[in-house]
Amino acid sequence: MRFNKDIVDVAKKVSLVYPNDSYLLESIDEFLNFIESFPQSINVKINGDPFKTRGKEKNSLKRLVLLQEDTYEWLSFFLFSHIYKIKQLLDDIVFSLNNKRTLATVNLTRSLMEHVASPHYYLTKISHVDEGITEDLIKKIVNVLDNDKKMEQLIRIKIPDADADIIELIKNGIKGLNLLEKRTINKHGQVEYQKLLLKNFSIIQLLKKYYVRTRFNWRSYIKGDMDKFFLEWDRVDKSDPKYQINITTMIQKFPQEERSAEFFYNMLCDFVHPNTASHQLVIEESKKLNNEVMRYSMTDSIKNNEIMEILIHVIAIPIKSSLKNMKNNITILTASLNSIKDWIEFGRTMLSREVVK
Repeated sequence: MRFNKDIVDVAKKVSLVYPNDSYLLESIDEFLNFIESFPQSINVKINGDPFKTRGKEKNSLKRLVLLQEDTYEWLSFFLFSHIYKIKQLLDDIVFSLNNKRTLATVNLTRSLMEHVASPHYYLTKISHVDEGITEDLIKKIVNVLDNDKKMEQLIRIKIPDADADIIELIKNGIKGLNLLEKRTINKHGQVEYQKLLLKNFSIIQLLKKYYVRTRFNWRSYIKGDMDKFFLEWDRVDKSDPKYQINITTMIQKFPQEERSAEFFYNMLCDFVHPNTASHQLVIEESKKLNNEVMRYSMTDSIKNNEIMEILIHVIAIPIKSSLKNMKNNITILTASLNSIKDWIEFGRTMLSREVVK
């Protein structure tokens, strides 16, 4: 157990009053043990434009293997960027709880919810793309390649809850396949092959968006134009696909169990912002002197365990729900990566046999 006896005793007391808050510290400890089974560092090779680079490959099997390798690298980046950030957040939550750093703890808990909502949001989209791209869709859509409206209608029939993002991914993927193949998609053959290409391409597109999204004008900084960077830091078009997804949108897509993720997130925001809730985090003790006067004992170092009991109650469900969801998504991503790796090895074996022949 990473927590000291004082905070363990506080958590036990809270769980007697609020049973739903039970096992908070254990869930943090177990999750940290879980992610410590992953490598502490990795290297990934990101292909920024896989269709342009892979389109030069004439061998169709090799092209698919290379694209699967690109997908593997992008998914690895996606997985480990979350694992390492969440590991840091949890390590800091442990430290903050052990040292009764009340304001830091709620800030870290809110940040944890945001960083867990992100992979859930993107994995839901990947799942929709994966399930929606079928041989039947490809066979139908090749007849309307020049008609965006009809293409969108076909996608919506196949994926009823497809949003604009998913429709764009698939439409661009279909058009990208057309360019890659240097001809119209074959209506009578290679449909399974086309389906795999399209799924890989769409997933990579989505993860590229994850990688570049921002609401800050970093482009000027990268170009070295520091004057423009400081003066036009907010010049990012909200209609630009690179513009960040509002975190509230991601929280709303999060499983709304045990009351509501949205409720807990907004409650944490009131503790994080300089609002009435956050003021309470530096009040050690309060006493009513008369009908008009209250006395507050304030400090930068909380000792009163009653304050810590309130803090534990505030963060328990958000943290437990977040870690439960994140562990499930890490498991899904790990299984997907293993499956892709097996496919790549199979493809490489088939390619080596072609060389032998």
